Amino acid sequence: MSTFADRFQSQRYRNDEPCRVFLQPDPRDEESPPTNEFWVPERLVERLHHLGLAYELPLLSRVSSTEDWSYPEVQAFSLQRELAFLMAHVSDPLLAAALEPFEALLTESIRHPRGRSIVVETPY
Repeated sequence: MSTFADRFQSQRYRNDEPCRVFLQPDPRDEESPPTNEFWVPERLVERLHHLGLAYELPLLSRVSSTEDWSYPEVQAFSLQRELAFLMAHVSDPLLAAALEPFEALLTESIRHPRGRSIVVETPY
């Protein structure tokens, strides 16, 4: 086994603080709670951030595990394209598995009549 092979094993990140990724309803839908959420270990969010920087992806390079970030619904399609590009060119099965729910979340954001902002909420 390679010295760094554990970077692709979910057990390594088991004790990380999780970052919550969810859809924030439109402010006109005050009664609606946030929908379609999933959790990602903070170090995997940082991995996504650094890959966004490395590939000069404007939206993914902004995500961080140390501060909350929100993408308005008008950026959902571009964010979806950046994620698709990244997953097509980076061989990282753990990151791909952790971000699998992102596709459904982005699709819901795009298809909702009033839109939904995509929020990455950190534990800090």
